[in-house]
Amino acid sequence: MEVLVAKTSIEITLDGDETEGSRTMRVYALNGQIVIEKTLNNTNTTIEVNQLENGAYLYEVFAVEIVVR
Repeated sequence: MEVLVAKTSIEITLDGDETEGSRTMRVYALNGQIVIEKTLNNTNTTIEVNQLENGAYLYEVFAVEIVVR
């Protein structure tokens, strides 16, 4: 996986077997609030972040293969 973070967008490129199953990207404000959540369905995904206020943010990309209830 390749993640390119720019001032106005985040570009995610998934490789080969990473395209299997569901992947989700979350962007968090420093207070822990989720400000963007997007399911990654394609090999290449661009997430526009220019609507966010200037500042620092954290992100995570994760896969969920099995859900246990």
